[in-house]
Amino acid sequence: MSFWTADYWTANFWTSNFWTDGGAPVISASVSGSLAGIYEDVVVSTGGFIDFALVNDTYIAAGTGPIGTIAQSQAFVDAITSAQVEAGGWNAQIRDVLTHTAITRLSDTVARFTVPATAGYTVTANETISTDIPNAILTISAGDLSAGSFQVNEGVTPIGGEGIVNNLTSDLTSDLVN
Repeated sequence: MSFWTADYWTANFWTSNFWTDGGAPVISASVSGSLAGIYEDVVVSTGGFIDFALVNDTYIAAGTGPIGTIAQSQAFVDAITSAQVEAGGWNAQIRDVLTHTAITRLSDTVARFTVPATAGYTVTANETISTDIPNAILTISAGDLSAGSFQVNEGVTPIGGEGIVNNLTSDLTSDLVN
């Protein structure tokens, strides 16, 4: 089929999503890093990091802050929020204490949030941390962009994994009963 025929244009452009938002790239973000899925004892003893990776968008360049202005970078820190509200939890001990300097722009598409060891961090239940990346620090997205969530588990990291700890507990209990 010739590129210039009416049939080609009708089939490939006129009746397709070429002329609508349907052809726009999907913008998304994801989280990964050493804090995802860890236990509270790790936050207390060593801290860690979370990387926020963008797809089909980029972070604005550094200005007075690591991403845009100091206020824009601080808004990013403030957007990393726990669904739970505990005096010793994420919001009180980490989000409300750390400043814009906790954010590092690693590349056009990856930003890192670094959390130092936080002795006062203590929770009574698992914490789910969610982030909506503010659109003011993005070059394309018209609205805040959800990066999803990660979990910090209550308690101490099991030695050898939870299955081994549960098996040891079960074995010790049966030995004590017998």
